[in-house]
Amino acid sequence: MTLKLELKQVDLDTNLEQKDLDVLVDKMLNNIGSIDPELRDTLIFNTFGKLILEDFLTDKQLEHTLKVCLDKLFWGIKEMESDFVFTRSFSA
Repeated sequence: MTLKLELKQVDLDTNLEQKDLDVLVDKMLNNIGSIDPELRDTLIFNTFGKLILEDFLTDKQLEHTLKVCLDKLFWGIKEMESDFVFTRSFSA
C-alpha cells in the first residue's frame, strides 16, 4: 500500500494501533518534504494534525517526531535551488 493510501485510511480510522503508528510516523517524517503537494500539504500535514490533536501519539512518539523535525530544519540551507525548502518548511 502506498503512503498516500495509508494516510487516506488514517483519516477514516479511529482505532489505530500504536505499533502501526510508529511505522507510519517514520514514513511521514521521511516524506515530510515531498515534492508531491497532495502528499506533503494535504495528507502528511493533516494526518500529523489529527494524530497530535486527537492524542493518538504517545509522548515517546511526539519526542521522536520533534527530534527528527529539528534535525531537518537546516537541511540544504546553503543550496540555492533545491527542494529542501519543503523539508525545512514542513519540519518547522
